[in-house]
Amino acid sequence: MGLQAILNSKPMTKFVLRIGHYLPPRAGYSLARIIGTYLGKRTYLTPVKAVRANQWVVSGGQATAAELNHLAIETYRTAGRCIYDFYHHMNDAQAMLKLVEFSPEFEKLFQRSVARKEGTLMALCHMASFDLVGRAAALRGMPLFAITAPEAPGGYKIANQLRREFNIEAYPASLETVRMAVERLREGGTVVTGVDRPFADSNFRPRFFGRPAALPVGHIRLALKFDLPVFAMGGCLKPDGHYELWASEPIEMERTGDKDQDVVLNAERVLARIEETIRRFRTQWNMTYAVWPDVLPAVP
Repeated sequence: MGLQAILNSKPMTKFVLRIGHYLPPRAGYSLARIIGTYLGKRTYLTPVKAVRANQWVVSGGQATAAELNHLAIETYRTAGRCIYDFYHHMNDAQAMLKLVEFSPEFEKLFQRSVARKEGTLMALCHMASFDLVGRAAALRGMPLFAITAPEAPGGYKIANQLRREFNIEAYPASLETVRMAVERLREGGTVVTGVDRPFADSNFRPRFFGRPAALPVGHIRLALKFDLPVFAMGGCLKPDGHYELWASEPIEMERTGDKDQDVVLNAERVLARIEETIRRFRTQWNMTYAVWPDVLPAVP
């Protein structure tokens, strides 16, 4: 079994969950930094290669090998801290709510969601501790139905179980999950799905950071079907150690008369908003899958 398979296994996930829960912050942050540094330096690991490739594209293909190595280490250090924060606070509702701040734009989105007058579609960017900020929103009473990654091996299944324990309906992407999402939208519910993780089976290639990428477009299809806007959203870790849950203004769907073109056009408009935040917080983009696998051979 390879290192990455071990890290994603159920036993390892349960072990990290337990450690994160019991370690005090000073020790927890130190351990997270050590582990993040260790993993980030393993440039032969597939996820580290992916982080370096993704960061290379974000840089416009200008980053040097040394710069990419630094970005990979900092990305894994940040991910380690975020995982610790989530596991350490996940059973303490008050502590979690104190740790998360809500941007004015997200407050408007929150009020729309709880009013349930019409469906709400949120396009999640995998930044910082997206589980932590999602848990905080659910604790405030935001009704969330999450469409997660199609596969559910090892730690992924545990992650969805934890989400459901705290009133977030989270299910792997499938036809049945999409049918459930459609029902939630018809009932005025809120559906959230990640949009920056590669999806090889996608028939569309919207441009992301200037390059075509096989990314999910289900949120756009739903938005066009129900004539709803999409809200780009995610979390970011602030210098003071708090997290901010941010959201874009509503992105209304544009129509050209060509259904396929409508999907790509609107997907790119949502991704453009996400690009802005990734550029601001480069090492908080926790994407360990190669969004543009074709560039891997060219990455220094």
